[in-house]
Amino acid sequence: MLIRDQDNRTEKREGLEQARRKLGRAIPVVVGLAVVERECWVISGFDPLDEAEESRLAEERQTLGFDPRVQSHLLTACKADSAKRSPKRVLRVLCGGDADRERRCWREPEMATLRSRGAENGLRAFLDEVRHELASLIGHIS
Repeated sequence: MLIRDQDNRTEKREGLEQARRKLGRAIPVVVGLAVVERECWVISGFDPLDEAEESRLAEERQTLGFDPRVQSHLLTACKADSAKRSPKRVLRVLCGGDADRERRCWREPEMATLRSRGAENGLRAFLDEVRHELASLIGHIS
């Protein structure tokens, strides 16, 4: 698996694809490019579990002017993790800085939810790659 943050640098995909071509078809390679950062993928799987989380999500929607779960690709990679549109800041706020809560964002949502919300942030493409490149190796139809 070759997984990287795009960090607003579109040329990163070509580098990953070039690495895949170099390895050839003998070894299955899954390419994942998180647009903008891997935190965007995690944000896509966030669904509030209680009133406090509902409130934090509503606050972030107000602050950003959009739902970060559905439009995480509009967040920006920047050096300042405290910037308004920083994926790291948004994830930290939504999950309260709790690593276990973050893990639940990618373990618990329905695949359809992740695919839908991940259409623009690279998550859907990554899930498609996993299905195509790896599922067939373990007997699942790609």
